[in-house]
Amino acid sequence: MNDCRAVLEKGTLTLENSRIRRTFDWNGGHLVGREIADVATGHTWSLSGAAPDCSFPGEAAVATDGALRVAAHPATPMAPAHLQADVTMRLGGLEILRRFRIYPDCPAIACDFYLRGRPSAGWGTTGASETGLANVESIAALYHDAAQAVVLDRLQLSRRHLRLECVQFFDVTDRRNTLVISRAVLPYRFEARLPGNLAGRRRPARRPRALHPQGSALLRCAACLARLRLHRQDR
Repeated sequence: MNDCRAVLEKGTLTLENSRIRRTFDWNGGHLVGREIADVATGHTWSLSGAAPDCSFPGEAAVATDGALRVAAHPATPMAPAHLQADVTMRLGGLEILRRFRIYPDCPAIACDFYLRGRPSAGWGTTGASETGLANVESIAALYHDAAQAVVLDRLQLSRRHLRLECVQFFDVTDRRNTLVISRAVLPYRFEARLPGNLAGRRRPARRPRALHPQGSALLRCAACLARLRLHRQDR
C-alpha cells in the first residue's frame, strides 16, 4: 500500500494512490471538494464553489469537532488491503463519519457515511414538475420543495458544457418490466438533481455527436430510489 496516501496539510485533505487523487478543503471536517485527478493521464476535474460536499437540512451550518484518523488495513479473506481515512465532525446534535477507503492501483476511492444522533428537522423531498409555469419562470420555485433533501455528494463543476448521464435501478417492476432507467442532461445553466445510483460525466468533443474520451463516474451503492445531486457552479 505504498502508493496510498491520506494527508491533511495546511487546510487541504489529499486522498490518493497511483491512479486517482481527490483533494478537499478541510473546512473543519465539513469537506469541500476541490479536484478529482486522473493520475495516469494527468487530467484534472476542477471543482468550484464554497458549499460543502454534503448537507443535512435543519442542522448547524458550521462543523465542530472535526478530526482525521488514518489506518492501514491488511488483506483478509473478505476484503483486499486498503488505507482507511475516517473524517468525523458534528453538526449540532448530529455526528457524521465519512469513511474513505483507498485501494492500491485502483482508479476509484470508496466512501461510506455513518450518522449518529437525532436530526433537527424532517428530511425528504416531494419534488416538482419542471413543466409547471412557475417552475419554468423561476429556478427557485423549481427547487423549493427539494429544500429538505439530504445531499451526500455535491459536485460543483466549473466546466460550462458537460454531458451527464444518470442511471436509476429499481427493485420493484412497474408492471412493464422496467428495472433500469437512464437520463442524459446538459446542465449548462443551473444545477441538475437526478435520481439514480450511477452517474457518469463527459465533456462533448469538438465534432458533432461525439464525446471527449476523458470522463468520470460516480457509483452510489444504496437504496434503489436514492437521490443524487449534481451541481455546477457558474464561472
